[in-house]
Amino acid sequence: MSPTTSDLLESAEYRLAQAFRDELLALTTARGRATISRLWAACDEMLRSGETITVAEIGRRLTSKYGGPKAQSIRDQPSRLKRLVDLCAAIQRKSEAEQHRVKLGSIVPLITDSTLQARVRWLEESSARDRQDALAAKRALQRLAPVRDLTPEQCYGPFPQNPSSSSGALSPNQSTLSEPEKQSIRDFLDPTFLYNEGLRIDEALGLLNDETGRIVMPVTFVRALRKISGS
Repeated sequence: MSPTTSDLLESAEYRLAQAFRDELLALTTARGRATISRLWAACDEMLRSGETITVAEIGRRLTSKYGGPKAQSIRDQPSRLKRLVDLCAAIQRKSEAEQHRVKLGSIVPLITDSTLQARVRWLEESSARDRQDALAAKRALQRLAPVRDLTPEQCYGPFPQNPSSSSGALSPNQSTLSEPEKQSIRDFLDPTFLYNEGLRIDEALGLLNDETGRIVMPVTFVRALRKISGS
């Protein structure tokens, strides 16, 4: 069944995009607020009409109606304007994925071969465990770094000092993690914290679910976290 407009507007992805928009509005100039509001209105209109949201199409509509910003100007601000468009586009992608998702369990009765039935059941159970592992890691990280409570600057780095600048590039020193951020990573990698979350680190495999032994995070990612946090 196709998702309705109401489903899209009530989704977690829509609320995330809306919260990011509000953060941008609170941290910009009057001129910037006008641009963000127009961009949001264009995205919202396309969500409601079912048209595919792209930077190119949003830029075309804004240029036609207001004279800008053009698509390239949106791309030039990856942590602000383009990020907002990407979040809106993600709402559509999630709804399309939900629309075409088929539960494996629903096709088991249609399979006559017992070996194939067992294989499908195993895949369904494996998929459920993967989701549980990902959720456990997400909850652990959320407690250490509550993204919902962070500002766009905390998530993506400081904005350009000149609000009228179209460049979204950060200087090298702006990409350095702060000591509290490094400490949050060290806290996450702490064996006691991981144990309480049902996780553990295997030096050869990476972050594992302690009960099933399934890999939640590859060892190269664990090493990268250790390196950037100095642990």
